Amino acid sequence: MLTAIVFSKDRPLQLCGTLESLFHHCSEIDTRVIYRPSPDISYLAALERFPNVQWIAENSFASSLRSQLQSAERYTLLLCDDVFFVRSPDLLVGIQALVEDQRLFGVSLRLGSNILPAAEYSQFGPLLAWNWTVARTPHWNYPWDVSASLYRTSDILGYLSCIEPPENPNFFEAGIARLCERRKLGIERPVLASFPLSCTVTVTVNRVQETHPNEFDARKPTSPSDLHRAFSSGARLNWRKFEGAAPSSIHVGSDYFELVEPVKRNSLSSPIDVRSLPRVSTICFVYNRERFIRGTIDSVLGQDYPEMELVVLNDGSTDGTDAIVRSYSHDKRLKYVVQENIGRNLDKFDELNNRALAHTTGEYLCFVGADDLFVPHKTKRQLEEFERFPDARIVFSDAGHIDANGKPLKGSFRSEEALQCNEMNMLRLLVRRNFIPHPTVMMKRTHYEELGPFETPFACDYDYWFRSAQKYPSALRFVDEELVQYRLHDFSSSSGSNKDRSQSEARTVVERFYRSTTFEQFFPDLDLYSDTLEHPEAEARCYLGFILVDGHNLLHLAFQEFRKAYDIDSENIAVCNNLAVLFAAMGELPAALRLLGTIVPYPSSQVKGTPAYNLFVMQTAETSADARLSLVKSKWPVL
Repeated sequence: MLTAIVFSKDRPLQLCGTLESLFHHCSEIDTRVIYRPSPDISYLAALERFPNVQWIAENSFASSLRSQLQSAERYTLLLCDDVFFVRSPDLLVGIQALVEDQRLFGVSLRLGSNILPAAEYSQFGPLLAWNWTVARTPHWNYPWDVSASLYRTSDILGYLSCIEPPENPNFFEAGIARLCERRKLGIERPVLASFPLSCTVTVTVNRVQETHPNEFDARKPTSPSDLHRAFSSGARLNWRKFEGAAPSSIHVGSDYFELVEPVKRNSLSSPIDVRSLPRVSTICFVYNRERFIRGTIDSVLGQDYPEMELVVLNDGSTDGTDAIVRSYSHDKRLKYVVQENIGRNLDKFDELNNRALAHTTGEYLCFVGADDLFVPHKTKRQLEEFERFPDARIVFSDAGHIDANGKPLKGSFRSEEALQCNEMNMLRLLVRRNFIPHPTVMMKRTHYEELGPFETPFACDYDYWFRSAQKYPSALRFVDEELVQYRLHDFSSSSGSNKDRSQSEARTVVERFYRSTTFEQFFPDLDLYSDTLEHPEAEARCYLGFILVDGHNLLHLAFQEFRKAYDIDSENIAVCNNLAVLFAAMGELPAALRLLGTIVPYPSSQVKGTPAYNLFVMQTAETSADARLSLVKSKWPVL
């Protein structure tokens, strides 16, 4: 039903990354590569690496393309060798849309609601859709795109017959784009669709043709010859670096580009001598958890990776916890330490962590709550992630929820922040919330030794992730799997007064790191938006202000960011609207009304969050001033 045709010139290293990310995120696809190497570039290693791919050495681009289309399946996915998958598209959904609606031109994998400036779109079943004949986004030849789009094969052949035989993919794209500009294709196919979030990203680090010069980021030695030398020596592209990203532009630069040496299989697949020092240490401090501690110990010692140890620190329990832990004395992998109570209410969370860690010997460090459970393959799965990404220092994962009886509950810790996090956005995502569940973390001992011990008494984990991201922004990796079962019950650390205190200390942590982090550290990727936003710093500060409020209600810090954004771009509707609502939230109604009065009203005051709606609420609501403020705050806008 589906054929993927990939275009490549002088980029065997990037092409391998493209194919690896394609096959990782999509089921088996009839894949063909039309490649054109220069005399000093060899694709031999790529051919050997992917024997199931059909390799077509380009002689004439037009004839090679036409012959492949004529033998392709009914639907064709066009790809280029600088495009990498960041999430899994449901290609069957895209195909079904093309089957059912003949108005649909194609399905773009590069577009999505995250791409700015986004054209106005509507819901199209599970997809998004644009009328591309009237809603055109600058800087791109919508709707035709050979980099990452799905089309009917018969349509592509028909378009191809209407243009001069293209010399390369750029001429192919430009020729059909001109048909689009003349609107000849808009009569029967006026709709362009995409998935809700972009599924691919284009990494622009070099240029391989001269007919259509493209901008690229040359801050790293990434010329075709540089990368071919690295490829010949065994280096590979770390395409997983892009996973989960949702940038506001379809193009990103060299900050996303990273080479790694080939993974060397060692202890994960070789026999293990359990008499040697453990490779992984897990700590568990416990106070009065006789009901749950046996399950916790069994889940850790029952891992399918035996080269490990478990350190249990009994913080002065007065119930039957001690007897249960001592019943494991026959298992030499368990170290048991008993002390007088210091953290009954977890007000010594940092010291408990540090005391337990002092008894570990492993190369990697894990944490488990005395009422939580590890799934059997947690340790092995996270070690595999460290093997794939040697520069990682902390690997965390999703965690499912269970009740006091071990029954699964709805929900998990999985969040958009965890799915999207990378070295470019890690710090600003942490401002919004702590999306790194402490019991899921595996950390290198060297990182703990270099960064230092836990410090903050109650929210010490949140503080530690901030410190880690601030010093090593590319050090944290997320595994999108539920590797821990997190128990929710009446006496858990996440309930009652503990939860209230945790939220209070979290605000303190965020404020401290906000003041010690520069704007450039929060937005190292700001230059990527210079082509699509007139005032990217204003937009970025507006976003930072919003997450300071949305995450921890830090109005005074948000006010600083909104004012700076307003000073940069006082005509920006989103900036003015958010600043006005902040004035209202802080009790400054006259200032809020004056500012909203300067904004060109949106068409309807019934659309919640718009300037017209906020002005209507503040001016006409027949309630007290406090009630009006509360209403406006509850509809916090982001335009």
